[in-house]
Amino acid sequence: MKKKIYNYLTLTTVLLSLYVIEVSAQNVGINTNTPTAALDIFSQGDSNLTENIRISNSSNVNLLTLLNNGYLGLGTTSPSVRLDLRGGAGSNNIIGIGNTNLTASVAEGGAIKYVTDTKELHYSDGTQWLILEADMVRDCMIAANSNNMMICPNNTTTQLGNWDVKYDSAKTFDAATGVFTAPKTGLYTATFSVHTAITTVKAGSYIEGQWIASNGKTIKCTNSFPLAGNFMVPMICSGTLFLNEGDTLYPQVFHNTGTDKHLRIYGDTPGNPVSDQHFNNISIVIQ
Repeated sequence: MKKKIYNYLTLTTVLLSLYVIEVSAQNVGINTNTPTAALDIFSQGDSNLTENIRISNSSNVNLLTLLNNGYLGLGTTSPSVRLDLRGGAGSNNIIGIGNTNLTASVAEGGAIKYVTDTKELHYSDGTQWLILEADMVRDCMIAANSNNMMICPNNTTTQLGNWDVKYDSAKTFDAATGVFTAPKTGLYTATFSVHTAITTVKAGSYIEGQWIASNGKTIKCTNSFPLAGNFMVPMICSGTLFLNEGDTLYPQVFHNTGTDKHLRIYGDTPGNPVSDQHFNNISIVIQ
């Protein structure tokens, strides 16, 4: 008799279960008799706040909640946006973002990726990937030459090297040659300021400064001397250009002032050698 009662209760439980769970051709439906997916759940709630799905761990701590309005909460039972990770205080409420090789147009506008090489967040505007701006120190390089001999022969183009690096966040500047390698793609503002030691300068001469990039871009600056005299020959050359990652950039000068020149450095002024310092500087900053 007991066995018959048990079998009856078991059969009744199965029949009641089938009222809310329907199995149809490999599809499982909850609250629907016609599931159209492997697992089809139809909410019976009458409010956006009705919970469609709730998953908790063995300690009854909420892991996931899906409301009737489509809002998904991870670690919270009351998500207020499409995806809500704002759990209790002290929880690990963060999201990790990875990289992708998709183009911005394929990923579409609003997509976000993390570029591991440059440690930057990029977002897609639907056409290109753009760097998310942050209040942080920009990659830059600063160098000077107050002590190293650098000769610039007359009527000759001279690449400016022999720098002393003061700061180089990306470690991509070759101080000996003056060649800078772009650590990332973007706009770069490059400036150099040099002065030669005091010597004779012929009338009608000039000095030209240049920034030469490996992608074919060039910045040119000139300073002319209509009158002859005995003075320093100064050159300040600055500009902004676009570089792709791996492109190189270096400074050079040309002059026809009549005699070979060298950059003014410590010791050029007898009796006051310290006055010869800080005349030659170079900096490159990514915008």
